[in-house]
Amino acid sequence: MSDTQSAADARDPATVADDPNARRDAAIRALIDREPERAGDLYTLAGRGTLAGFETKGRDRDTLGADATWAGYGLGSLLLAAVCYRAAGRKARATTRATEGIAVATDYRDAVFETATERACTEEFRGAFGVAGGIDTGGFDRAERRYAEATVEDPVSVATDPLFEGLRKAVEQAGRNTPAAFEWDDLHGDDTSDASYLAARPRFLRQRLPAVIDHVREAGRVAPPRATTEHNNDNWRCPDCGQSEAHWVAGEVVCLDCDVRLVEK
Repeated sequence: MSDTQSAADARDPATVADDPNARRDAAIRALIDREPERAGDLYTLAGRGTLAGFETKGRDRDTLGADATWAGYGLGSLLLAAVCYRAAGRKARATTRATEGIAVATDYRDAVFETATERACTEEFRGAFGVAGGIDTGGFDRAERRYAEATVEDPVSVATDPLFEGLRKAVEQAGRNTPAAFEWDDLHGDDTSDASYLAARPRFLRQRLPAVIDHVREAGRVAPPRATTEHNNDNWRCPDCGQSEAHWVAGEVVCLDCDVRLVEK
């Protein structure tokens, strides 16, 4: 099956009903194909589907009720869509998607979430959308203040909640294989005893995310997310760099460093 067919199949309702991650996987394949605008379209559909509750096979999540924090993965997909549009040189579309994401995050902040940390995370999302879409929202400043004012007994547990993970995974993927790449330890603070652990997130992103977007625009592409990897695999070789750093993602085997499909030795 060609990648074009895969993308078309991912738009079919029956396929998505069978596999809620079909559109997200198709978006990743579009990134491997160096088609960031198509990836942006697919991430848009994936994000809206997740916000509608289609995240787990065989179960509809109540993303405006008991499962509200799962909306983080939907917002994360919309954020990646905006980043992909920037890579494609479609800034107007990136701004439109960022505006959509900000509106959704604001609604969750004002009408759905009740805890101080959840509301702070929506501001963190607003800040990330602002950078991705070229909109100055001041979200990172507000997020840092809200986190600093929150009382948190177990900030690490909070940071691994779907709402917070949705943002982390999106921004880490945006920076992956760029000179501005970063990981979990870079994003969070050193002190796991209080909310300063979380307040470090918007402070770091305020400084780093603009550089990520600049690199994405210059390169014209976005890397796929990191998944299962194996160094020095005896069965695969990268046609670009000649290395055997295997990376299995979205049904493809690609180079961990170059993000191109590997060839069998």
